[in-house]
Amino acid sequence: MAGIEQLLVDGLALGSLYALSAMGFVLLFKAGRVINLTHGQLMAMGAFIFLLLSSFPGITSGAALILSIVICLVVAIIIERLFIRPLYLLDIKQGILVTLGVMLMLKGLISFISLTSEADISAGPGIFSGRLTVLVTGIMSVLIFLFYFRRSSLGLYIRAVSDNRKAALSLGIPIDRLYAVAGIIAGMAALISGILMAAGPWSNASGLVSMESKIFPAIILGGLASMRGAILGGILIGILETCAGGGGVGPLADLLPYLMLVIVIWARPEGLFSDKTDPAWPRE
Repeated sequence: MAGIEQLLVDGLALGSLYALSAMGFVLLFKAGRVINLTHGQLMAMGAFIFLLLSSFPGITSGAALILSIVICLVVAIIIERLFIRPLYLLDIKQGILVTLGVMLMLKGLISFISLTSEADISAGPGIFSGRLTVLVTGIMSVLIFLFYFRRSSLGLYIRAVSDNRKAALSLGIPIDRLYAVAGIIAGMAALISGILMAAGPWSNASGLVSMESKIFPAIILGGLASMRGAILGGILIGILETCAGGGGVGPLADLLPYLMLVIVIWARPEGLFSDKTDPAWPRE
């Protein structure tokens, strides 16, 4: 059985990637009140793109990593333009149904490419073979995201729109441009977290199916509109998943995060850090 120190490092490393993806979800929700069920599948797609590129002969691990980030940027822009941007004009419930359809479409696309590709994508090269490297990379990514959200003009605009959309419009905040940038950044957060996970010691194509489902317990635990909740929720899920059974494998690793989710929903349905007085602004 792995030592407690190694399990803790593994859990924090994995949790930091979950936290990064969850922060992207929260960013999109705060910007436009969009509950994007596609978010978890984007994380799986980022991992799949890296694993696919890594399986091609002649492409080094470093080149696969760089190409994956570039391709994911294009994917994030396309998804935001075609599928996310129209959701701002819809009711939240309608948006959930639309993103559910997009999620199933992306899952089918990954399955189709996996079945038709002749490349061996069962496992990646494991660029970041050490958990400590993934941990440092994940923490740095989370801190950069959080600093940008707290200190940049975009973050200020998003917080203003989240607090009072009509007042933000009256102040001349460019809502449409804000939506576009927030959607792309949110998508990239999910995609890059998937890439880092695939580039790390968890690089296994068979884990793509469960990867997409791990992010939502992290989001709901912390609260839909809380950045600090997204960070805490991601770290909690990562630690629970890794420490389950002493190695983070088997049915217990998949059960514990959802068991924690049920307990939190029962005790505090709005999440650990959400504000009950923060209603979604009305659609116009």
